[in-house]
Amino acid sequence: MWTVRPDADGRWVPDWADTEPDPVPVPTIAWPNDPAHTVAHLLAWVNAELMKNVAEIGQLRLVQDASS
Repeated sequence: MWTVRPDADGRWVPDWADTEPDPVPVPTIAWPNDPAHTVAHLLAWVNAELMKNVAEIGQLRLVQDASS
């Protein structure tokens, strides 16, 4: 089973394991504490991530429909 784990520098790296850890580690989003990054920047980033997710779901549905 494929998992991720933090390395010595705190970066998340892939890890092949026979069992999945409980709880499964989840990478956190480090939003810089920089005045140049506003809430509007955060909302724009969230919007872009959601658009990518919707596009991926759409592609998976197309693949599923094409295979049936």
